[in-house]
Amino acid sequence: MLKKVKKTILIVDDDRPTREGLQALLCSEGHRVEVAADSCQAIMKVKQTCFDVIIMDLNLPAVAGLLLTGWELIKICRAFHPNTFVIIMSAEDLREVRTHAGHFPEQDAIAAFLEKPIHPVQLKAIVEKVGAAV
Repeated sequence: MLKKVKKTILIVDDDRPTREGLQALLCSEGHRVEVAADSCQAIMKVKQTCFDVIIMDLNLPAVAGLLLTGWELIKICRAFHPNTFVIIMSAEDLREVRTHAGHFPEQDAIAAFLEKPIHPVQLKAIVEKVGAAV
């Protein structure tokens, strides 16, 4: 029997119920999960911890007048830890998100795209699959 590899995961989303729900779901699978409500919190956490996977909403609020897009945040996170995989979640049309990702220099970091609302079984399967590659 194969043992599941437990991951260190960061969830970045400004929606508290989404953050807490995904955190509870992934913690129940045995993963170590931290959360960030905005890009500044995410950068501070990435500076302190090497995450295997970052699950990130692309639409994050401005903090102290600074607006970083989810795409810019991915670049920053990968600058600290180049082997981190990213799962993008968005309420936007995923076709547009995928098109944009095709022109994104860090596209190899993107493990999956998930449309909100997130389906728990789908997310767990993706995290497990990414875990096999880490």
